[in-house]
Amino acid sequence: MTQLQSVQAMSDQKLNDWLGEKAMGWMVRHKPIGCECDDVDEWWHDGTRFVRDYEYWHPCADHTDSLEVQAKAIEVDGEGYVDNLIAVLDAGQFYNSDGFDTFGISILLQATPRQRAEAAYLTIKFQP
Repeated sequence: MTQLQSVQAMSDQKLNDWLGEKAMGWMVRHKPIGCECDDVDEWWHDGTRFVRDYEYWHPCADHTDSLEVQAKAIEVDGEGYVDNLIAVLDAGQFYNSDGFDTFGISILLQATPRQRAEAAYLTIKFQP
């Protein structure tokens, strides 16, 4: 199984958890005792503060959350992220010696949250 096939076989929840922990550097913590923030019991915590409700952060399904992990992946390796997104979308046929044609670029811009999450995973997981 290739790395791409491996990430494509992951459940949304498993990929969301990996991205929260490894890409964003967060950990899951229980709501502090006495906190009346909302009804959510588990939160993503960045080591200093509570940053997101665990239940409601879904980079595999939510456009805003997927853009957050996309930004992190681009920060780590922008060129690698684009290469991985091309692989996830199977968009290599739109690339030539001059770069991408306009249609190929439009394919990249229309990536779903799940596809952006997969490309982010591949970018960050396999960094040297």
